[in-house]
Amino acid sequence: MATDVANRLGIHALVWVSDWNTTSAELAVGCSAKAGFGLVEMPMLDPGAIDVGRVRKALEADGLAVNCSLGLSFDADISSENPAVVAKGEKLLQSALDASSDLGARLLTGVLYSALGKYDRAPTALGWSNAALALGRLADRAKPLGIT
Repeated sequence: MATDVANRLGIHALVWVSDWNTTSAELAVGCSAKAGFGLVEMPMLDPGAIDVGRVRKALEADGLAVNCSLGLSFDADISSENPAVVAKGEKLLQSALDASSDLGARLLTGVLYSALGKYDRAPTALGWSNAALALGRLADRAKPLGIT
């Protein structure tokens, strides 16, 4: 797999496919390479939806770098005041980080600090604190993996 990802032109995998499984991920990799892209961004909305070993082999075969992204749902919003919702979001982020590492990604990006959607109010002080603490733990886990 390409290791020099500076200034590579990339494309999101969902440009090529409308669902997310191993076959779709491999198709997105092939289409991205054929179109001349040097990087593909993979959605980590459900980190267990793909066989990361198979997809990593496809990335390596086509010489593509990979970055990963996700947006949290309202039932996994780490800026929530509800501890169960925060825990679900943090678990999803940790799974996404692990899958990103297994794919060879060096970046996990997206809406990681709250839910992807329109809120009817600003986060509370507790919500801000919950998000900051969860992201701090995620960053601590990401650092030895070489992921930003």
